[in-house]
Amino acid sequence: MRSPIKYLLWLMLSLPQTSRAQVNKVIGLAHYVPGLITVDSLDAADFREQEQPLVKGTLALVCNHVRTFTASRVIVEGIPITNLVLHFYDDRLFRIDCDYMEPLSRDFTRKFGPGVSKPVSQFRVCIQTEDKFLTVWGKGWPGEETTAFVVYLKGYNTECQPEEDARLILWSQQLSALCSECDLQPTNPFMEEYRQLQQRE
Repeated sequence: MRSPIKYLLWLMLSLPQTSRAQVNKVIGLAHYVPGLITVDSLDAADFREQEQPLVKGTLALVCNHVRTFTASRVIVEGIPITNLVLHFYDDRLFRIDCDYMEPLSRDFTRKFGPGVSKPVSQFRVCIQTEDKFLTVWGKGWPGEETTAFVVYLKGYNTECQPEEDARLILWSQQLSALCSECDLQPTNPFMEEYRQLQQRE
């Protein structure tokens, strides 16, 4: 039988390993896993291919290696996924972007944990009044091969209209680095800017 001191020491040494194993899971959206899924695996009835993105800072130079597909709604493991955007580099999935609402948020946290909370930021983008703010915050799931990030947004937009949104972004770090010069045109540029800012910190 272990002594209390030996048991406490064993517990302290084993907990970081358990935590690290959970963080390093390959993170995906069911079978949509960055780095593994190819364009050929998509159901043509659900997805529509978009125009290829341009190289940042140019007006006509196309990112030939990148293809983007969108679906307004698909069912994944019985869960409706809305406004789904898939980006492929040389026909390999490297980024997923979709709405993050119930029941997806419940299922995702069940599989990968609650995530790491990110700072709350407030902005006054409605310039017509001083008491209407836009609040942005997030959660991250770091991994060795794939990383996930959720950005939440609530408040008043530039048109002083109420807005509330949550987007889940998953990406392969290795493949994303290969096309960092491509302008992927995020669904919400403000939320994407917050995500990139938190990733740099």
